[in-house]
Amino acid sequence: MATVTSRPPGLRGYDARWYDSTGTALVGPDGSTLFYPVRSTGSTGIFSAGPGALGVVGTGINMGIGYNALAANVLRSGNTAIGHRVLEVFVGPGADNTGVGVNVLRSLVSGVGNTAVGYRSQELNVDAGNNTSFGDSTLYRVTGAGVGNTAVGYVAAEELTTGAYNVAVGAGALKTAVTAASNTAVGHSAMEFAGAAVTSNTAVGKEALYGVTGVDNTAIGSQALRSQLGAHYNTAIGVEAGFSITTGGGNTFIGQGAGAGAQLATAASSIAIGRLAITTKSNQCVI
Repeated sequence: MATVTSRPPGLRGYDARWYDSTGTALVGPDGSTLFYPVRSTGSTGIFSAGPGALGVVGTGINMGIGYNALAANVLRSGNTAIGHRVLEVFVGPGADNTGVGVNVLRSLVSGVGNTAVGYRSQELNVDAGNNTSFGDSTLYRVTGAGVGNTAVGYVAAEELTTGAYNVAVGAGALKTAVTAASNTAVGHSAMEFAGAAVTSNTAVGKEALYGVTGVDNTAIGSQALRSQLGAHYNTAIGVEAGFSITTGGGNTFIGQGAGAGAQLATAASSIAIGRLAITTKSNQCVI
């Protein structure tokens, strides 16, 4: 097998296709060229490899590797697509997108500044921008106004659509929230089953704020405020802190198990500080 250095008519730049000793370009079982050209026109650099990759070659600095990677791109620049059907229908306006995996950013038409790595990551994103996702099905449904989100871990923020400025790190973190905004969920299953439109919550730890539907809550520690539903303005620091609170709001729990066990689930504006400290009514302080 030898590489032929001459270029086909009309092609400028480097010919990276493989040829046999007779000068015939080699093809795969499906008739596709085994290695597509690297093309260069002035300051323009285009690299494509695989059947359908960069199927419509325009201008700009782009890379497409894999079946139908960046297949429709014409004039947009700064895009990198590596994998099966990555950025398959992207035409712009928009640029500076990076996708690696299978079906990653597959539906994107005009978004800008997205980075997606992992199977189906941001697959249904059509026009949202500035999202970053790493992991299987991360930010799978994000689109439209769903901008500025970061998701890392298996199915993190999988159901998020038009929610914006969320951070989800950990397997299942913020998984079911649909239009949630400005939430931070760090830890396995942190805020996993949070309500569709929750906002401004912070959860750090396994299953922290697991099913929250309220706003402006802070939970730090494994299973902190795990049982909370529609309450607002609670703060819990410590393993299982505030675990038993469901609808009570405006509470503060500090210490391992503070607000757990026999804690009044509906207590409001109460304070419990210390290991296993609890309040039995609203407006109560236990230290």
